[in-house]
Amino acid sequence: MIVDKNCNRQILGSLMQHPQFLSETDKYNLTIDDFTTPLEKYVFMAISGLYSNGAKAVNVIDVENFLETCPVAKNVFTKQKGIEYLQDSIDFSSIDNFLA
Repeated sequence: MIVDKNCNRQILGSLMQHPQFLSETDKYNLTIDDFTTPLEKYVFMAISGLYSNGAKAVNVIDVENFLETCPVAKNVFTKQKGIEYLQDSIDFSSIDNFLA
């Protein structure tokens, strides 16, 4: 389980920029259980779902729209300022750090 909040932001921001990391299971074996907060879990679920549906990159609006289908997830996303969280995560993340 991931416990460092900066690490979580790095991972989620990197996955948004390059969701193809999810298919590299020989290197990265991430699951929803690796995240601690409901917001992080829902964001990971959205990124995974969008990637499964063919997304080559995921932006903040994609995640927000994906979560629209689940009222509980959308509520958490809204209350926890998910848009700001994701924008900060993208700004904070670096693909090079993810690969290290």
